[in-house]
Amino acid sequence: MKQIKALIKKELWTHWATMMLPSWFTLGVIVTFLIGLIWALIQGADLNFFVNMKSFGNEYDKIVLWGLGLAGPAMLAFLAMLTGTGMADTMLNSGFKKHCEIFHLSQPVSLPKIIGVKFGLITLGLYLQIVIISLLGVTAAGSYLAIKLGLSVAYAYTGMLQSLISMFFPFLFVVSFYWMFAGIFKNGSFMKSVAIVAGIEIARNILNKATGFHFPSLVAYLGKLAGLGSGVNISLADNKVSSLGNATADATINSVWPMLLDEFTLQRIAFSIIFFAAGYWFYSRREIS
Repeated sequence: MKQIKALIKKELWTHWATMMLPSWFTLGVIVTFLIGLIWALIQGADLNFFVNMKSFGNEYDKIVLWGLGLAGPAMLAFLAMLTGTGMADTMLNSGFKKHCEIFHLSQPVSLPKIIGVKFGLITLGLYLQIVIISLLGVTAAGSYLAIKLGLSVAYAYTGMLQSLISMFFPFLFVVSFYWMFAGIFKNGSFMKSVAIVAGIEIARNILNKATGFHFPSLVAYLGKLAGLGSGVNISLADNKVSSLGNATADATINSVWPMLLDEFTLQRIAFSIIFFAAGYWFYSRREIS
């Protein structure tokens, strides 16, 4: 356990700036919002928008509050995907690029522990940061909006929880997918991974045209596993919730729970395990320099 704690401290100390990108982004949004708010006050703008929103009806208010909790974590999770892919290459290949790979791997610690800590920080550690930021943001913004609308902040927390659950497995899949390529290639892993996927897709198109078969698209399949095109489709018309059978806001929100784990969830988990193992296997067998 002491070795693992030491490895975690070492990785955090080395890569904290990259790992904190979601926090830097959130801080930038807050600063931009405050500047805009101050400017609006100077210009004498009306800041009673949320109070006026009550005229749309109680069902609309609930969806707005719920949507606040739903949208924020989803955007942060997408940012975490980008951050995680960058961290995978940095954590696995920065030692090689800085010519200190032998020094780091000569520590009296087993390679599974070294790799396990790296992968754990990239996935669970990074997503924990998203959870904390989302919780703080929804508590602040959701509570303010709930007071203005005269509703329970539980709607915002429900949206937050649903968003965090639905985005976790696509996040894990994307990061694990790129982790494998970072373990294979020491340099240019991102461009090489794109080139490989693009090459397979081009070969598929050529085979389909030459043979008349209809081989499925790898890019489309990867997009589904990455969560692209999925999500909750909520539409509003005549100040009422019109999706999901014109149900009430509460019924609409509750109906989202079964959608969080779709038919691709088990595939995302399985592929994530395979990609992690493959990345470890290739990393452990490549030449150290």
